[in-house]
Amino acid sequence: MLISLLILPGSGQQDVTLPEGSTIRSLVQSKNLHGRQIILNGVTVPETDFGRGLRSGDEVAATASVKGA
Repeated sequence: MLISLLILPGSGQQDVTLPEGSTIRSLVQSKNLHGRQIILNGVTVPETDFGRGLRSGDEVAATASVKGA
């Protein structure tokens, strides 16, 4: 399946191909997004819901605060 991933600050937007059945947690682990706020299709996802499955076409943003900004 194909999702859109936006990493800010970081590498910006990229399309990511994931195996069917992937979860937010597996995306966080595979892309080293630990400690970032995850937003799925415009809605912030609490870490307790990282087991939620992803679907093809989902838009995921991973954001973090920048010290001194």
